[in-house]
Amino acid sequence: MKHLAQMSISEVSALIQSHAISPAELVEESIRITKRLQGTLNPYITFLEEEARKRAALLTERMPKDLSDRPLYGLPVGLKDLYYTKGIRTTGGCEHFASFVPDHDSDVAARLEAAGAVLMGKQNTQELACGAAGDRSFFGAMHNPYDPARISGGSSGGSAIAVATGMNYLAMGTDSGGSIRIPASLCGVVGLKPSHGLISLRGVMPMSETMDHAGPLTRSVLDAAIALDAVADRPAGYARSAADADRLDGITVGVPENYFFEKTAEDVERLVREAIRCMEDLGATVRPVRFAPMDDLPDVSFRLMIAEAAHSNREALTAEKVLISEPIRDRLMRGFGVSAVSYLDARERRRQLIAEWDAMLREVDVVVCPTLPLTAFPLEGDRRVLLKGQWEDGVQMCTHHTRHANLTGAPALSVPVGLVGNGMPAGMMIMGARGDDRTVLRVGHAYEKAAPFTCPVF
Repeated sequence: MKHLAQMSISEVSALIQSHAISPAELVEESIRITKRLQGTLNPYITFLEEEARKRAALLTERMPKDLSDRPLYGLPVGLKDLYYTKGIRTTGGCEHFASFVPDHDSDVAARLEAAGAVLMGKQNTQELACGAAGDRSFFGAMHNPYDPARISGGSSGGSAIAVATGMNYLAMGTDSGGSIRIPASLCGVVGLKPSHGLISLRGVMPMSETMDHAGPLTRSVLDAAIALDAVADRPAGYARSAADADRLDGITVGVPENYFFEKTAEDVERLVREAIRCMEDLGATVRPVRFAPMDDLPDVSFRLMIAEAAHSNREALTAEKVLISEPIRDRLMRGFGVSAVSYLDARERRRQLIAEWDAMLREVDVVVCPTLPLTAFPLEGDRRVLLKGQWEDGVQMCTHHTRHANLTGAPALSVPVGLVGNGMPAGMMIMGARGDDRTVLRVGHAYEKAAPFTCPVF
């Protein structure tokens, strides 16, 4: 039998429904795991041990007889520390907001509470969600559970760690250039960046208003669909649809001939291509697709994101005493140097990328590629990685594949595909047509059923 820390939402929900375990017992297990690993991995900024115990006791006492429509009831969950929580500090991983306590909940926090979930705490994040490594937070770096000397990825690193280790069954992250999918891939969990606007950002600290997305990190694709049903502005039976997907007959999978594999490490590429062959065995039609030249994509994404991030954080950046770490401050300050013409040029290029994506997705149902071209590299020392015979900046390469879906607003799902030779996880990204999250989840779940990946007990 699986350890509780390895179970999915649906598996644990069935245990609660049958009274095999209570919310109070489940929360105690979450607390036990967190206390054992927090000092090593640092996933939490604010850990709500006593508050979680009290809520779990109340949920246990008042548990309804039928929980068939409440799969999150009594389950430990977490929120990246960008989500407002009434009466609980929300820091953004930054000294400037270290004492900020919102007077209202974000929409996501309120919906999780209504679903009966137990909030275990607020999770560590790259400072102001600015960065892909997870190494810079006022509250300390985050550490990969597979090897604490390596990066967790960011900016939603704490959320990925909590899910991978069994502290949470669901953690909500945010994604402006890959910040859900990057740590999901590096920590061996599922991460969903839904279509833009599908989940409310009300009450979420902004980074880049036109590219910010809220989304879940979970242990399975079906769990991500369950989470989406709970928090989306337009719930649409995502879990029921995904659960029905056993095969991929009638699905056309596009595999990029350019850009997405050009700088991918050989061991990561091998795992992803094996996963694509598995999809073909499940009945999918696999065909090559070619993107128009996208060498400018990182620059376009950066110009839009950093200009919007500087605007979002202008009060903190221009305060009499700036309480933002120097590397993050210097990066954000570059946003003030983006001219209006340069920003509008980037917006125009973005519209072109969207049109090209929409045209491609009329020919295929999904596009599949590596989530990242690499696996987790060391936190300290040389950050260069060798990819296809070339030394590359590892941090920059973390967003090489993920930025495109933020620019287009298309749904993008990272699914674990196994471990490379050094024991670190790799992920496959499934991207779909804008607004068609359902197909992305169905494809991901069908693959996952055929090639399941289970996190170890850490």
